[in-house]
Amino acid sequence: MATVRFYPIPASFDATFWNELNRLKLDEWKLEDKEQPIHANLPFVAEANLAYTFSMDYSSFNVAEEDQPDNVKGTLYLYNTIEHFNDQIRRKEHMNEHGQKLWDIIRDGSWTKNPRELLKFIIFMFADLKEFYYRFHTGVPTLSFPKDGLKVGDCVMRSDIQQELSKFQFTSFNSFPKLFSFTDRKAAIYDFDQLHNLNNDETWIITNVIDPKNTDVLHWQIRNLITAIAFHPVKWTSVKVAAIRPDCSISTSKVFSWDSSILDEKFFTVVGLGNSIPLTFNLKSFFSKDELIAQAADLNVKLVRWRMVPDLNLEKFKCKVLMLGSGTLGCNLARGILGWGMRNITFVDCGDVSMSNPVRQSLFDASDIGKPKAEAAAQSLKRIFPNAQVTAISMKIPMPGHPAGNDFQKVMTTVKQLEELIKTHDVIFLATDSRESRWLPTLLSTSYSKLAFTVALGFDTFVVMRHGIGPNSEMHQSNFHKDLEISGKDLGCYFCLDVTAPGNSISDRTIDQQCTISRSGLSQIACGIAVELLASVLQHSQGAEASAKLVGVNENSGTLGATPHQVRGHISAFNLNTATTQRSTICCGCSLKVCNKLSNENEWNEFIRGVLDDPRYLEKVCGLLELQEAANMIEDSIIPMSDSDDSS
Repeated sequence: MATVRFYPIPASFDATFWNELNRLKLDEWKLEDKEQPIHANLPFVAEANLAYTFSMDYSSFNVAEEDQPDNVKGTLYLYNTIEHFNDQIRRKEHMNEHGQKLWDIIRDGSWTKNPRELLKFIIFMFADLKEFYYRFHTGVPTLSFPKDGLKVGDCVMRSDIQQELSKFQFTSFNSFPKLFSFTDRKAAIYDFDQLHNLNNDETWIITNVIDPKNTDVLHWQIRNLITAIAFHPVKWTSVKVAAIRPDCSISTSKVFSWDSSILDEKFFTVVGLGNSIPLTFNLKSFFSKDELIAQAADLNVKLVRWRMVPDLNLEKFKCKVLMLGSGTLGCNLARGILGWGMRNITFVDCGDVSMSNPVRQSLFDASDIGKPKAEAAAQSLKRIFPNAQVTAISMKIPMPGHPAGNDFQKVMTTVKQLEELIKTHDVIFLATDSRESRWLPTLLSTSYSKLAFTVALGFDTFVVMRHGIGPNSEMHQSNFHKDLEISGKDLGCYFCLDVTAPGNSISDRTIDQQCTISRSGLSQIACGIAVELLASVLQHSQGAEASAKLVGVNENSGTLGATPHQVRGHISAFNLNTATTQRSTICCGCSLKVCNKLSNENEWNEFIRGVLDDPRYLEKVCGLLELQEAANMIEDSIIPMSDSDDSS
């Protein structure tokens, strides 16, 4: 009896396959472990070597095109745990399920319209997305005849039939396998739905796997095809198979025969699972370190959507952040927002890294001492995450009470540069180390309706505050009911409760007053809260206009919870509280009276000059001076009284 070997078809994966698999698992499938349809390319010219594989790339997850003869449908089982992946019983059950699907199309005869349906593949896989390491088994469900139930013999195609076959072009077959019959001296190619019109003595199955090193090799698909023919109503008990080369010459020819008495499904078994030892793929060897870091950095954020916050919208984190201040606060804020997936950050600072900075400012080390802070922070962030889009700008922000003198035009150039920065960013962090340096960014952020946050530290206290969004000319007076929510448009800014304008806080100060002296862990606490407040606001359905409760918080108001106006902390008491204040109509930082100055260039220039020269000019413009004078008049009109009146 002759021997024959069926060529096992391995799987091969383009690097883009793994990228798409990662995306689908993280973004769409998440915890789903149900079967997923995929498809592979199987070359038309099928030489039995490493190139003849189920080839898959990113498009393998798309809907397969039915009219593509080189497409083979498959199923992917992507398990969530290594234990499920290693479960051999589970794999065998799935193989039997797919074997049953083969029996279904054999019974109803639908396979004759598309014999490619008899060739399917299964990928059992576990993906370690954290380590970019993949384990998989490949299976090709195959209905195997009972032992000794299928006999194989050598069979030589007659020379006249070979001659007729050679007249055809290889592409005439358009897909494999096909039927080739030579009847009444007429040669023709047939589809399998014509099987009932043909005689098995004059008909050959033409397939396309050839092996130059071994003539006893046939396509794996032939195994299911022979089973399907054996159970076909034509009642054949034998079939001849020939594998042809691209010139239509014969490479291999065999005859298969069986006894009809064994044609009972219960005698057949499902095979094709392959080796019990999984194959592995390490993506680290195909991509650069930077590309892998970028994918790994997104992993934690994407995993949040699997169970904890399914509605998290990662697109909302793709915003440009302007970090005004690159010191203790700016460093910690940058690290925090990087973790949420915000990759576009601009650092602004005018100072250099001093010897005392690295122990408290988390982006610096001793090698940075003497470097410009913004530049050193940007370089450090790039070392931490190479795919970050980081810009460094050295800038001294113009401040009230700091006269420009003869450098006024230079100062106005800086004002214009800051204005452009704020216009081109989505989120502004006011993380500078003086009160007056936050004034101009507050005014500009309000004027251009930017989402601005102030983070400020005392020795053992801090405040994290989001500013009201945009200049609001329609503020309403509230009744301050405890259930009142103040719109994000009406929230106060950092200066709204002030009764004086910010002035020069640097001159005539001792060293302990010039340095930012605070408890060591305070910055991390404040910055962590600021980062999470930003995340909550961005994820809220109303975004920057998310309202804040006047009393308490509504932790169910947004996707990530509450969106308070401000959080104040007192570390000595280990106490946190939220507060909400409404915008002031006479605020020196966000009222219409100061924001409107920006609309006229000449007026704006004179306004800036006046504010830099004397903060009381700012108080006059916004209305604070009038408030102070009114308060003084009230105080002067009060008649002091004593406990005893000796006048009588």
